[in-house]
Amino acid sequence: MKKIKILILFCFSVTALQYAQNKTPLKDSTVVTTAISEQYIQWYLDLNFDALKTLMHQDFSFEDPTAAMLFGWNKPEGKENALAFFKTNYASITEMKADIIRKIISGNHAIYEMQLHFKFYQNEDKDLISISMPLITILAIKDGKVIEHKDYANYNDYIEQYRAQVKVLNKSKE
Repeated sequence: MKKIKILILFCFSVTALQYAQNKTPLKDSTVVTTAISEQYIQWYLDLNFDALKTLMHQDFSFEDPTAAMLFGWNKPEGKENALAFFKTNYASITEMKADIIRKIISGNHAIYEMQLHFKFYQNEDKDLISISMPLITILAIKDGKVIEHKDYANYNDYIEQYRAQVKVLNKSKE
């Protein structure tokens, strides 16, 4: 029994020493995830899908369950399908920026809480709509690439702002 206690104490000591020296798989993984996720988020906000492609895993998937009810989007599976989805569904967006409120990056996951600001053309008349809404983005990293991107947004804010701006645009055309 005494040998077991000594062995357990030794194991805890080695683990504590690893953490004290900052040499852990978690730490190393977090460093990689931070670099990949920071670049990914920047290119995503820049709508630079050609660059974004280089950070996407072949088995990449994108999902925004909060948008599904409003837009009826299906979850695109695979890098090429997701890129086609982004290029098609984000085509009218002219600008996208974010105020990052909080980041949680640990291991192979990165979570970004942000206030997303974007502008898009509402119609062929080039009427510009500006939206600001809360967004949570969760990224999962595998083999040095983003394998999963999930967004959760407050589309109630989106609808409220959209309707108010369309109302003003319609009045100005009367």
